[in-house]
Amino acid sequence: MSKHTPGTWRIEPSLRGFDVMANDWRVAVVSIESNARLIAVAPELDAYRQYIEDNLERIERGGWTPVCFDEFKESEECANCIRSKT
Repeated sequence: MSKHTPGTWRIEPSLRGFDVMANDWRVAVVSIESNARLIAVAPELDAYRQYIEDNLERIERGGWTPVCFDEFKESEECANCIRSKT
């Protein structure tokens, strides 16, 4: 996977629709707010994917239950995973 601009990304309304921002950098401009929100969580979604992949064997054995995405994206583990990709 290629490196990306680290999260957290945010959306801002603009004349063109919605700007997806990472710090002061415009990552994307989209016209539909729900699409902007999806793009804005891209770093966290990628970190969650890695978290699930890293623990898949434990999940399949039934000995471990992963946290839901909403809990994960606020965690230090998520932040560490995003930092490791930069």
